[in-house]
Amino acid sequence: MLQKAGYRMQLVLGDIDAYTGRNITWSKMQELAERYSRFITSLGFSADGLCPRRQSTSEHMLTCLSLVARRMSFELASGSEEDLHDDYARRRVVAQQMTFSRIYSLSLMCADFIAPLLSGDASKVIVFLGIDEHRYVLAARNILKAMGEEFERCVQCDISALYSPLIKGFSGFPKMSKSFPESSIALTDSASDIRDKVLGDRYLERDPKDNAVYQLICALRGSTRERVERLRAAYESGGGV
Repeated sequence: MLQKAGYRMQLVLGDIDAYTGRNITWSKMQELAERYSRFITSLGFSADGLCPRRQSTSEHMLTCLSLVARRMSFELASGSEEDLHDDYARRRVVAQQMTFSRIYSLSLMCADFIAPLLSGDASKVIVFLGIDEHRYVLAARNILKAMGEEFERCVQCDISALYSPLIKGFSGFPKMSKSFPESSIALTDSASDIRDKVLGDRYLERDPKDNAVYQLICALRGSTRERVERLRAAYESGGGV
């Protein structure tokens, strides 16, 4: 919808970011990046190099990363963890401690946000992220401000964000994540898989706001406030969703 309205869109595939910050092999990461690329273009996004754009094939990102890295610090990186970092670390998806690889990963992500501003393609960038990743945007804004001391253009630029809600995962996971297939419903799940995940989840919460199924219904396009409130009342009364 944004592309059709004339806005310049980038869908960034963070293959290097994921490789350096998570426990995944390079070959597996490139396999996933290729699958995501085909999926994104099949959805109707124009394949113009920006939708999608891979970090590993964006040569100009090396310069932007270098400019960002000069302003990145251990303290800034440590204060920019995603909200669920401890849970991911406990499940061994990422390292618990702040390592050079993770600082590099965060620097690259900030460079993705800042690159369109430095190139002159835009003076304002709106980032789409999950609400649990809000500190990434704060880090990028701090770096952009520091870069303004050297690059006058950065003073006139700004980074803001729109966040998607955190939907509780199945099987006791704090959110639905592609890193944990048992926590979420995937496009490739069969009808029986979905049925088992929903009906067999012994972790489903009694409170609607913490219930995975209720949160999914609220997130569906076309769900009106009246319908959501009607479902909440039915659920709280024991009638089910």
